[in-house]
Amino acid sequence: MKKILIMCLVSMLVGCTNTQAVNYLTKAKVVESSFDGKKQAYTQPMYIFSSKGKHAAPVSLGAFWAEGVSHNVSVDVVLNGYYLSIKTLELSFDGEIKSYPAISQTDFEAPNSQILSQRSSTKRFVLPISDIEKFKTSQMVKLRVTTDKGAFEGDVVKKGELSPGAISIVNVVNEALNIN
Repeated sequence: MKKILIMCLVSMLVGCTNTQAVNYLTKAKVVESSFDGKKQAYTQPMYIFSSKGKHAAPVSLGAFWAEGVSHNVSVDVVLNGYYLSIKTLELSFDGEIKSYPAISQTDFEAPNSQILSQRSSTKRFVLPISDIEKFKTSQMVKLRVTTDKGAFEGDVVKKGELSPGAISIVNVVNEALNIN
């Protein structure tokens, strides 16, 4: 069944342009909790730009927001292809550097050939919505993720163009602002 779903998704994406595929994959999903009726918005992690060009860096970003936590978003930082303990997240907005607190331990995901996944490390950080709103107006937003074995860097926004990871997070914030 999973193979059929993957084949359908791949065939659907083959017919799409890159922009259409990114728009589809970065769209925020909104669900209502059956427990308390509050809404939640989330996206899957998507790649950011490499510091050397607009190809994918090994870092992906996704987001989760829950009604009642109106000023903050949980951002998933994923290191694709690595088992490393993620330590810190820093963003530079046109040269202004900010650090963000972690809200989880590093999770390690094992490869799964049935769904074409690879090993990865994920950690969640809390970012104020006001900082994510800066993605829309900044010319350059750089990212640095430190690990126990060094740092990964990339561009969330490059020359005013939002990476798919930035689009994912902005889409969650847009849904959150519509709900509030």
